[in-house]
Amino acid sequence: QTSTSRFNNGLIMEINTLDKDAKILSNWAKKTKGGLKMPRQLSSWNFFKSYIVRNQKLMNEIQSIETIEEIQDKIVNYLNQIKIQWPRWARKSTQKSNLLSDVRNFSEECLSPDLPFKLFFRKDGIGILSKTDNFAFLKKYLIGRLQIIPQELSQSIKLQGYSSIIYDDRKNEMYVLYGPLSFVNHECNSPFHFSLLSNYEASIKFVPPNESNIPIKKRKLDDKPSIGCDQEIFVTYCSVEDLWFTCKCKDCYRIIHHIYGTIKSHTDYVDRESIVCQDEEQRTRKHKKQSISVPETVSSGYGELTQDSFSSILVKFQELGFPLSMESVFLDIGSGFGKPVFHVSAQHRVWKSIGIDYFPIYIQKCNQVKDILQEQGIDVNSAEFHLGDATQDKFLPIYREATHIYCYNKVFSKVTNKSIQSHLSSSKACQVFVCFNKNSEMENLMEHFQYKDKLSTRTTEGQSFTCYFYVNKSVVFYEESSLANRG
Repeated sequence: QTSTSRFNNGLIMEINTLDKDAKILSNWAKKTKGGLKMPRQLSSWNFFKSYIVRNQKLMNEIQSIETIEEIQDKIVNYLNQIKIQWPRWARKSTQKSNLLSDVRNFSEECLSPDLPFKLFFRKDGIGILSKTDNFAFLKKYLIGRLQIIPQELSQSIKLQGYSSIIYDDRKNEMYVLYGPLSFVNHECNSPFHFSLLSNYEASIKFVPPNESNIPIKKRKLDDKPSIGCDQEIFVTYCSVEDLWFTCKCKDCYRIIHHIYGTIKSHTDYVDRESIVCQDEEQRTRKHKKQSISVPETVSSGYGELTQDSFSSILVKFQELGFPLSMESVFLDIGSGFGKPVFHVSAQHRVWKSIGIDYFPIYIQKCNQVKDILQEQGIDVNSAEFHLGDATQDKFLPIYREATHIYCYNKVFSKVTNKSIQSHLSSSKACQVFVCFNKNSEMENLMEHFQYKDKLSTRTTEGQSFTCYFYVNKSVVFYEESSLANRG
């Protein structure tokens, strides 16, 4: 299919210089020692994307150039002038010319002023804008290339969040997608779908929404859908149930935003100073300024993240190699009004999304909101809420089945945090634990978990806090060992 170059315990190029997708493919090459052959053009594509397309200043300069020949010359001159780490296979002068030739070809396919589309920078990456209302003209040039990869390797790449993967169910083959089509972003309800062509290429096709569930042979495909100039093009990568990455499309965002708004509208009037305990006789009387009588392991404080901040946590799960899936069990310790629980349930279709809280009013409101959302047709069936002290042994079965555990423990006491860490140590299923304590404050946890990353977040009250990600050591060891022994 393409000429190849064997990698001997090396990377395509220095990891620090690569964009996220290129890093994933490079780590794939690094970990599969001994037998992996990385196609030259895929390596060249990673190089082109990292040094050219991701360079916003250079891309802005290119936009004003009128001919593809001038664009190609500018790119080659730029690469020869800057100090970069060339791919290992291209360090000889003869191979370097091959790389520059590939870069010229990719420039023509992606950046030519005569193309019916153009690349643009989005808030979360790069997208494709249409420059024409002629769909037949657009799809003729919006082409992607396909590189076959072993299915067992595709799973490890998916786990790291690489989204440009296509599965051909007719041939039972998995492909990495590269070329201009790989810049088209996913949208759950887009009428555009991938169309696999001969010679390991792919394009897009239009499927009317009312025919998306009809067998392909019986569909009446229309090659003249309504598109406009300067309109972003989206494609449906797969069904919502099969997504392996956190979807950022406007439809999913709108649903989650509606969930957060519904929770807010039904809980705004709840006076958090008058929250009741399990014992009705211990009810706080606001006019007497009495404080809540609760166990030492329970905190009556409250805090919650914004929708965007919690979405960033879900994306970080994916980047760390532990994305939520239909087999996952998500647990929120001290779930309050249940925003994270509903968010995960609606967006990721997990097996279970569980919240535990000590205060009955929170559980009551969560169950009310769940009923309202389901009446509105939003699937949050996997959400469930449990009343009680999360440090009690009766919740150990939940800890032991949870794969992703989140805890907004900024308001938790040292006793509470210590008890939670003890429960986590007995959890073999837990892949990743997120909280707001540094590893120096997590002594009881570090025997079984290791610190992996951190993320800046923002609360609904406007405060900024850093959350920390801890990964189960046994899971990390298994993943690295299995990857190293493949090929």
